[in-house]
Amino acid sequence: MKTYYRIPLLLLAIVLLATPLQADTTAVSADLKWCGSFDLDANHPMYRDKEEHQKILQNIPIEKLLMQEKEFYQKLLDTFIASYDSSDDFDDPCVQITISTLRLYIDDLASKGPTPTTWNVVSSKQKPEIRLTGIGQYVGIHEPLRIACSVFKTHDPKSAVLGVAYLSRYVEALSRVRLDELQLWAAVEAYLTSKDYQSWIFKGLAQWPWELKLNEMLIPDKFNGDAPDWQWTFLRPNLGFAINPNDYNDADLDYALMLEPAGFIKYLKDDGKTDYEHWWGVSALVSITGDNGTGYGLMARYDNFMLGACKHDSQDQDWLIYLGVDLYKYLLGKDGKVKQYQKLKEKYGSSD
Repeated sequence: MKTYYRIPLLLLAIVLLATPLQADTTAVSADLKWCGSFDLDANHPMYRDKEEHQKILQNIPIEKLLMQEKEFYQKLLDTFIASYDSSDDFDDPCVQITISTLRLYIDDLASKGPTPTTWNVVSSKQKPEIRLTGIGQYVGIHEPLRIACSVFKTHDPKSAVLGVAYLSRYVEALSRVRLDELQLWAAVEAYLTSKDYQSWIFKGLAQWPWELKLNEMLIPDKFNGDAPDWQWTFLRPNLGFAINPNDYNDADLDYALMLEPAGFIKYLKDDGKTDYEHWWGVSALVSITGDNGTGYGLMARYDNFMLGACKHDSQDQDWLIYLGVDLYKYLLGKDGKVKQYQKLKEKYGSSD
């Protein structure tokens, strides 16, 4: 493993080991009052598992934390719908928006990996209401959702709106568990991701603009972290030499235009980590020479070295051997690679 990968991981390990497992100090306490007047029922079905689930989250590996949260939220959402779908206020906009938001929130946790996000429930000092903030952004609503304090006064156990309030309080408490560690983890992951994409561009096989566009389209928008350890080539031109192994009377080399209609590159690993300095690849090959015309065949790559074979009709069905060195990285230059990297960094990683 390269040295620059060890440094952030070592720092992360030191911080995580030095941080004692302790109760979540930012979570909402069980004796908090709704609207400053009404007791919070710690045994409400949408809230009663909060402390147990917090303890579980405090004691699992950090890389599994968000997936465990996702599992808790999904079960709570299923329970909520099963419990309140027949309630008179189930169709209340506050209820339906919260359900839609929680579904998107769960998907967000699953797709982004260690990207910490929080769910907020705050009391309004100006009006007798509770506000659910940071929720509407998921469904295109900029104003916070509001729950009137009268809901907590009546405390109807069949009220879906009341259930939403407790569900939101539960999600808020769990979303803040080990938040500092999550933020550190996210920073390290972003650092490594940025490094991987940097290596993919600067060390790997230089990509023509249309190849980069194709590869970018094939990379998932919600990638799981690392840069790809593969690469496609497409309509890639090169110059090389053709040799006829059956013609011993003519040892001259023939210049050739070598075109790869399509091919695939696989980067090699070093100590279990993808090494973008070395790769192998295979591709289709179309060759054009001055003496032998057009030929069709296959080509293999190792790093920037190319070896191929094509069959030419003009040479009595002879196969010609092709040799070449891919020099596009020199044509692209460092400035070209910087522009390519900046585009990918904006999409997949953060700056160092």
